[in-house]
Amino acid sequence: LQGIMFHGSAVSLYQNIQIMSKKLIVIFRGFSGLGVLEPNGEWKNYGSPAYYNFIRRLDERGDIDYCIFLLQSDISDVNKIRKFNLKNLSCEVINIPYHSLYFRETFKVVKKIEFFYNKLIQYIQVIRLTKYNHNYYIDRDNILLSNLLLILNRKSKVVVRLLGVTKSLYRHLTVRNSIYSRFIKWGFENSRSNFICTNDGSYAELISKKFNPLNFYLFFNGVDKTMRQLPLLSLSKKKRIVYLSRVTENKGHADFINAIYKSRSSPFLEVIIIGDGSFLKDLKELVFNLRLGNCISFTGRLSHSNAMNELKKAHLLMSLNYDGLFGNGVIEAAQMGIPIITLAHPGCVTDKLSYFKVLPRKDVINSAADAINEFCTKKSTRISMSQNSRYFSDKNLVSWNDRIDDEIKILSSIYNLKN
Repeated sequence: LQGIMFHGSAVSLYQNIQIMSKKLIVIFRGFSGLGVLEPNGEWKNYGSPAYYNFIRRLDERGDIDYCIFLLQSDISDVNKIRKFNLKNLSCEVINIPYHSLYFRETFKVVKKIEFFYNKLIQYIQVIRLTKYNHNYYIDRDNILLSNLLLILNRKSKVVVRLLGVTKSLYRHLTVRNSIYSRFIKWGFENSRSNFICTNDGSYAELISKKFNPLNFYLFFNGVDKTMRQLPLLSLSKKKRIVYLSRVTENKGHADFINAIYKSRSSPFLEVIIIGDGSFLKDLKELVFNLRLGNCISFTGRLSHSNAMNELKKAHLLMSLNYDGLFGNGVIEAAQMGIPIITLAHPGCVTDKLSYFKVLPRKDVINSAADAINEFCTKKSTRISMSQNSRYFSDKNLVSWNDRIDDEIKILSSIYNLKN
């Protein structure tokens, strides 16, 4: 946001009350994709495609009056509430800042206190600014805010946008019985709360069966239906494998690199790892130590369009993601007809698994190495996997516009949003 923040104006809580009289209040944590802007003040897709495409489609349609709240998750140059506009969005964006505490870098406990302190302050600011509004669309990182809004205003209706169901959330809803867990569960059972969830191959399908299907909606993310794998790849001497994911814990990158090392195919591979995150430095060291520098390269964070350009050139997409087997990279590769090797998940028992090469979670490295060897040596395997990817896409995936239009229909039925 730094590129345009100084073009906005600082506003008080009370000056914004009329501005906040919108049919729909959209609340997101400031993260890659919402917090990253082009130098010219345009917002581009670097982060979650679900949030990005929802806002872009909402803006294109123009039939719903809405405003975005951006709750910052770390320190920025702006420490006041600011209203600003983006060149390629017609709605107003309200930035809610994040404030640091002394000794945050010295003591971990201070960092935790700082996090909860900022959550509390940000939620108070949002509640006060939107006290004349009743319809909220909130990201998964602010589920607590959705529950507070339900408690404080009996007219409030909330839709929480989940990007799958994590193990932690699943346990809160099924196993744990702490006060916090019961509070989370209360929100899921409340008749004024609704959930739209990405089917990412996590615990999402299990939770969708547990709660009322009238307020828990499960969808695959949309795709660009025009995307296709580039032709003539069969003429390449090396097989190109792409690994597309945030470089964070549980995304399986280290297992993947070790599987490349253990396979017999590394001299015949060109491996591209796309993404950025806290584990990137460790992964580069692992590649160096295993002497795979001639085989594996890192692109860092790419815009979505550039990432898709890299994916189009792949012979194989691998995803050893422990958090869910239908990640964005998987369904985008399926749309292109690219063969896919992915990792089983205990919460996903759907028949849709038959379309992919799904590895067991036991002995992942050796299983992945064997799968890579088979892919490289058997042409029939490559052809069959490519056909299965296309079958999966044709049967289960729709365009982003159709996907988001379905979501907006749900919102309209809940909120009666149309102008």
